[in-house]
Amino acid sequence: MRRFQDLVLICLLAVACSQAQDTEAGKASAAPRLEFSNPRAVEDLGVAPMIVGRLDCSDDGSIYTLINGYALNRDRLALLAIHVDGTVTSFPWRSAPGFADISMPKSIFVGNGRVYVLVNAERKSAKQAHGSSYPLVLAFDKEGSLVATVVLEHDLNPLVLGVFPSGNILLVSEDRLNHGMALNLVGADGTPIRELRLNASDFVMRAAQMPAAVRGTSNYSPPLLISMSKFFPSGDHLLLVPLETSGLPIVELSEREVLHSVIPHLPDNMVLEAFLPSNDALSWKVRLATILENDKEMMDSQGKVLGVATRPSARIAELSRTDGRLLQEIDIGGDGIQPACETNGTFRFLTSGAGQGHLQVVTAQVR
Repeated sequence: MRRFQDLVLICLLAVACSQAQDTEAGKASAAPRLEFSNPRAVEDLGVAPMIVGRLDCSDDGSIYTLINGYALNRDRLALLAIHVDGTVTSFPWRSAPGFADISMPKSIFVGNGRVYVLVNAERKSAKQAHGSSYPLVLAFDKEGSLVATVVLEHDLNPLVLGVFPSGNILLVSEDRLNHGMALNLVGADGTPIRELRLNASDFVMRAAQMPAAVRGTSNYSPPLLISMSKFFPSGDHLLLVPLETSGLPIVELSEREVLHSVIPHLPDNMVLEAFLPSNDALSWKVRLATILENDKEMMDSQGKVLGVATRPSARIAELSRTDGRLLQEIDIGGDGIQPACETNGTFRFLTSGAGQGHLQVVTAQVR
């Protein structure tokens, strides 16, 4: 009987100790918080401006995005660089010499001291048949002046672009014949150089191999899956990041091949909603989100989803560059906060100005 009581006591003590350890571990794993400072109202915007594009950053901390609400444009939609002091620079993508009917930007890339915009447009020449649309890459300097118009081959249908420091342009489109992604490297003047292969890192091919789901990566149409991806500068290379998805790799590319491919390990039912450019050599900073249910989702003829809506997390996740592990999360708190980038521990954000209908640019650091 005494031995039985001793065993019971040992078990109770073990449970209590385990609970105490779990409590301490919970306290220790509490997400660090960001402390915001230096809010600056963004100039030249009307009331209740709306961010309608993804965020990019340059080395000087400026944030680039499409915004509906630019007071100096007749139709209010503009591609802007928002600087740390709240001033803005506009990039007039609607005007390219010799072209008309320029489309909305399909993809934007910021790097190499330039802003590159991928659009479709029609030649103004009367010799061209009506409806003859060409893909163009418009290159702007940091002051907003158009410095180059690159006319791409007529039969290309690129959805995403990135630009290497050499000036060579990497274009991603759908490879319908092989049910995958086509990557074409062209020169700064649009001359074809070579095709690249993602092989096992191809987003479309990997998504097709995933278990069928009502919502999620396996049910995205190939054009949607490709157009939701984005290039980011990475030294002499480019990172191709799949956004609004889970289970797909972040891919590092040179001008010739895939160098590195890592699948982020995300919590269940979460997708990678935003990627924050950073100079951290060990980790990537991302924002996660959950996919919103929508009974009126648009589908293509194969029953694939043509659009996705998400609810962003209130935390920034830090992922290992080597194996994709979740290293830690950072609490950004509140709604209406859009993280853009991080440099040496300092984050840049756009916020809705405490719900006052004004856009602000702010900096933040971990407490």
